[in-house]
Amino acid sequence: MRFIVSSLLGIALLAPAAACSDTSSKQCNTVCQKETDCAEERSNNGEPYPYDLDECVAACVNLEADKSSIERVKEHMRCAEKAGNDCEALMNCQI
Repeated sequence: MRFIVSSLLGIALLAPAAACSDTSSKQCNTVCQKETDCAEERSNNGEPYPYDLDECVAACVNLEADKSSIERVKEHMRCAEKAGNDCEALMNCQI
């Protein structure tokens, strides 16, 4: 089973100093909030899926600022928007 964490948060390792990033991106906040909401709805043997909204936003903002990854971030944003409130579809959005 794939965890929703495999989306934006799953690539946080590619974003050095993500925790120090400016977290003002409205798009990042929106997508990460949707992913957090979906993670809260899912459980693994009664335990919620681990998901950190602030870490997701920081990684997203950092990746948005990186010219080599911006297109992948935009693609993920489009996929997340298309998924709407469908958590399963959102989980299938990958960078």
